[in-house]
Amino acid sequence: MNRNDLAVPMAPAATVAACAVLRLAPGEPPAAGQDVVVQEVPVALVFNGVSHAVMMATPADLDRAHAQALHQALADDAPVLVHCGSANRVGALLALVAAWHWSHPPEAALELGRSAGLAALEPAVRARLGLPLD
Repeated sequence: MNRNDLAVPMAPAATVAACAVLRLAPGEPPAAGQDVVVQEVPVALVFNGVSHAVMMATPADLDRAHAQALHQALADDAPVLVHCGSANRVGALLALVAAWHWSHPPEAALELGRSAGLAALEPAVRARLGLPLD
């Protein structure tokens, strides 16, 4: 994935090299119209030969450790599937990666996050990027 490209390409399942699953918080309902996964299977992410998982559930998980894990998954430019039922967590974490690891200005990072699904977590992302809370 070209980090400067705001489009998020869809890759065939067979070409996905890694998968980051961003889970719903306990009691959080799935988004309206969200498809149900047919079968849940274990997922392992491997960076430099070490297995990892990038899991987050709350705004408290929007931290440098989770951003670093996603950044590492994306560093090889191999296809990576990042999943969240509403895409809100995907956009939030991607905005932080863009600002903290790809040197995007905060407003540009926030816009990238919005293009990937950032919505309800925007105030938490704004706070972490030092932006006003509109």
